[in-house]
Amino acid sequence: MNFLASFFSKAENLFQIPNTILLGKIFLVAIFWQRFYQQVLVKHKSILLILFLGVASWHFGLRSTIQALLIAGGAFLFGVRVLKVRDYLFAGLIGFMSFVQIFAIVALISNVTIGYYSTLMGFWILALVINRSEKINFKNFLNFSSLNIFDWALIFTTLIFGSLPQMHWDAIQANLYIAKWYVLSNSLNPILESLTSLFPQSAMVYYAVFFKTGGLKMLQLAFFLPFLFTLLIVKKVFKQTQVDLVGQAIGYLAFMTPIMIFQASNGYYDNLVLTLLLAAGYVLFVSDFKNVLHRSLLAAFLIGFAIGSKYFPLVMAPLPVLAYLISTKLSFKSILPVIVILALTFGPLGLWLARTYLHTGSPVFPFFQNYFPTPKFWDATDRLEANFMIQTTMNLNEWVKGGFLTYPLKSYLNSSQFIEGTKGYPSFLYLALIPFEALFLVVTLIKLIRRKQLLREEGWFLYAFFMYFGVGLVVRYYRYLWPFQFIWLLTSSPLLSKLIASFSKFKIWILLGVCLLIPIQFINLIEYYRYYPPDKTKLFHADYYLFNTTDKTPTAYINSHTSPSDLILDGSKFPVMRFHFKPKVYQCSWYWTDWASEIKKDQVLNQFRYLIANDPISLSSNYCSPSIQKAVANGNYNLVYQDGTYTIYEKNQL
Repeated sequence: MNFLASFFSKAENLFQIPNTILLGKIFLVAIFWQRFYQQVLVKHKSILLILFLGVASWHFGLRSTIQALLIAGGAFLFGVRVLKVRDYLFAGLIGFMSFVQIFAIVALISNVTIGYYSTLMGFWILALVINRSEKINFKNFLNFSSLNIFDWALIFTTLIFGSLPQMHWDAIQANLYIAKWYVLSNSLNPILESLTSLFPQSAMVYYAVFFKTGGLKMLQLAFFLPFLFTLLIVKKVFKQTQVDLVGQAIGYLAFMTPIMIFQASNGYYDNLVLTLLLAAGYVLFVSDFKNVLHRSLLAAFLIGFAIGSKYFPLVMAPLPVLAYLISTKLSFKSILPVIVILALTFGPLGLWLARTYLHTGSPVFPFFQNYFPTPKFWDATDRLEANFMIQTTMNLNEWVKGGFLTYPLKSYLNSSQFIEGTKGYPSFLYLALIPFEALFLVVTLIKLIRRKQLLREEGWFLYAFFMYFGVGLVVRYYRYLWPFQFIWLLTSSPLLSKLIASFSKFKIWILLGVCLLIPIQFINLIEYYRYYPPDKTKLFHADYYLFNTTDKTPTAYINSHTSPSDLILDGSKFPVMRFHFKPKVYQCSWYWTDWASEIKKDQVLNQFRYLIANDPISLSSNYCSPSIQKAVANGNYNLVYQDGTYTIYEKNQL
């Protein structure tokens, strides 16, 4: 009796948590919307179109909405008519990624404005001139009949949380900051004050397109669209592979995790990488695209864009070539297609490697300092992969000896040690499904060794494992492994459905296990947003910090006293949210690429109008601190702001 009383007491407390109530309200809205759509809007799509355009124009602005529609329309037509992708979902995805890639090339040669408008114009010209006989079924547009209540609940949750001002570490200090200043500086040259602008930049350019189109609010779509594409692709996978109810439930549980909702509502781009790799896997293993070369080319481009965003998808680079060569007789005629496939796969990365080499002398900065030393930008003794911010749960030796199977357990138990993570952040689901994944792995490997024909689902599952395992050989940081872990889990769902069909007596037990996972997943989600509670007063105000001048914060003070041409030096121990500042902000941390050794010189320090430090200033502890304290002590800078946490000093104009 005491146990039951304790259980119901905890359950009652759980449902009284504001975040639980918020998620409950979102679910009720999803139920209402689903019924309203099915009963009214599906029959009157003109109402849905007017509603969509009205909401978009109100939130993003009329001009931004028109530009976004022009890009979306041009990219879609380019995908259908030029790239000849008959699947409208993939035509939109591949067409838009083609837009971003071509924009990047043109902008590097010229500037951002020329690249943006010339690419948009070029896409529309090609789409209207080439293959005009291609008929497009416009009845399929704004057709969301396949989306159920759970889909809408996930969509509304990510849209609502993504509408908040960006607050999280890499998003505001690196990714979005870089994209913003690419646009404001009208150049894709590396950002001096951001080291990560020297890494592969495809994802940053992807964000820059959205910022160029509609500023901070439009950036929300940059986070949301990969999530939406992932959701729709997963539904297509389940339909094509005839996944049963249990497998579909597992898929939805994979979406109902803190890490997935976080990725879909913040300026991290792991979800973008996941979408691209998932789409490439679908094209090669599941889709009914009949032309093998066409499939290989599309997959190569998707994988290439992912590689142009991060190095880790390199593990998937051989797949398009292998898929083509296995299905084609080797001859001189196959040489050119192979070259084109390789160019699409490695071209985006090569573009950024060349750019980085021109600016640093190292194509793979900051890695391999023994071979490509860059003393001006990086200390050769500092290994980025060993940075304290990138916590790992195991070493390489443990991973090889079987840690790839115990990783879900270790990451789940130690997730509170991760940056922006909490207990249960990666999800208990991956831990619960690992026995089935291990079973399927053994079975498929035995079939492979015995040279038996693998089903296409088994082939994708096996390759997904090799991707997951291969990335783990390089890094075992939770966020970097997550896209590959997700794909491996997803590819096990069709195999699980076949297992249940063969041993139906186990179905009830597996279904019971899935039912037990639901409250665990929900509790983990609630606990995460209990630790990072959404500020409801800032919903749909992504630009709140940029325009707010009444709050007593360093952001509000700087934005109300400066212009974009000013320079700010942030020497505080805990860096400010520089993405929301109007001027450029140099931070005394590893994000900074230059002047680290020059900051001690007065002529360098004097270039900054404002210095930000801790309150009191003695709490600041980094390589800028002595110079800042000296400048303040000498009277070169005057105290103008103090809040108990931060101090701001303005340059003495006398």
